[in-house]
Amino acid sequence: MGRRAFGTLRKLPSDRWQASYLGPDGKRHNASSTFTTKKAGDDWLTRVDASIQTGDWSPTPEHAKTLTVRAYADIYLARRNLRPSTVDGYRKLLDGLIFPQLGDVPMAGLTPPLIQQWHDNLNPKRRPSHAANAYSLLSGLCNMAVRQDQLLKTNPCAIRGAGRKTVAHEVIPATELEVDLMAEAMPGRWRLAVLIAAWCGLRQGEILELRRGDIDLKDAWIKVTRNAPRVHGQSIPGPPKTKKGVRDAPIPPFLVPAFEHHLETFVGPGKDALLFTAAPLVKARVPVAARVPANTPGTNHLSPSTLQDWWEKARAAAGRPDLHFHDLRHTALTWWAQHGATTGELQALAGHENSQIALRYQQATRERLKALAATL
Repeated sequence: MGRRAFGTLRKLPSDRWQASYLGPDGKRHNASSTFTTKKAGDDWLTRVDASIQTGDWSPTPEHAKTLTVRAYADIYLARRNLRPSTVDGYRKLLDGLIFPQLGDVPMAGLTPPLIQQWHDNLNPKRRPSHAANAYSLLSGLCNMAVRQDQLLKTNPCAIRGAGRKTVAHEVIPATELEVDLMAEAMPGRWRLAVLIAAWCGLRQGEILELRRGDIDLKDAWIKVTRNAPRVHGQSIPGPPKTKKGVRDAPIPPFLVPAFEHHLETFVGPGKDALLFTAAPLVKARVPVAARVPANTPGTNHLSPSTLQDWWEKARAAAGRPDLHFHDLRHTALTWWAQHGATTGELQALAGHENSQIALRYQQATRERLKALAATL
């Protein structure tokens, strides 16, 4: 038997070679025929390995007949170049909403009536967006099964509008006074996070991954190069949500003193020191050096759940219990649009891939001006 980095070669009594490998679905697959030489089997395994790396791998016809939704989901996720946070989100949808009813069903056994029954049985108390996301994920999985592996003749996900998410939260931008009140209600160590979101338009994950070296107070810029989504309870630093997310965000001049105070008071030395940490607040009066947390790159991040706990108190203090933390980003972009930012400038500020998203904030501003004109 010959072992290699990928797959296994075994010489048979007939002097022919049998090749096998462990597939992305976690099961062992044999070549449909044996090989006259070891090199031929080795070349075949090399091609299979390459197909797995490029996402072009398909199960053998014999195995495909019994391939379950649970097993095919592993193949689906392995083929796609997804961010860890996206994979984690998909896994939660699969484990929580798809697998309980459909996990052990063969892919070839998925039918429109079965999909309809699954959709009807989804917990009605769940947020509508969860059901829509689960349906979209299942539909994408079935699309791959149709187009790439021929496990299905047509996509059985045929429920009209099931993947469409309804807007359950209408954002009313905060006022400057409300932002000030919310910032003041936050612990001093995290107050600047509210101001960055409301005036600079950064995403929450981008804010929680900011480090001393990302802040240029001389020219008043924030270098946004990373994001820190939570995966299995841990912050996983990585690139921003979109390619356009790598950007420089301007700091309004009036915020520079707040940055200076925060860096001096709450941020450790070194360019890799996190701006916002999970270290508990120090109530006693102690020297600045004693209050500075010893940050290590990739550790001690302030968790979104901790930020959320304090954010709920802060928004209540400002009389805005409806406001999500992400709505501060919406607020920032609306303010910039009101002050004359073009579509391209809004897109650059926010790191949006699509200019149509930036247009929403300009449209909101135009609607507001129209409403004001009606009161004259």
